[in-house]
Amino acid sequence: TSDGEGAADEKLSYESLSALPAALLEELRQAVQTLNMRKASELVASVREHKPAIADELEDLIKQYRFDIILSFIDPPA
Repeated sequence: TSDGEGAADEKLSYESLSALPAALLEELRQAVQTLNMRKASELVASVREHKPAIADELEDLIKQYRFDIILSFIDPPA
């Protein structure tokens, strides 16, 4: 395997999202909480710069209106 393959295998999780810049994660949280599909989609483009595989998963969830799932990865239950 090449060195770059590990990142492509990364799955959406609290840990993978918490590694994003704090400001980006907060903007994504706000977009998801307000059900702002346009803003959430715009933010996925920024996520893609850091974590392309995670951006793909987020994009799929946004298209399915599964903001609840995205939020559960941003703010997991205590």
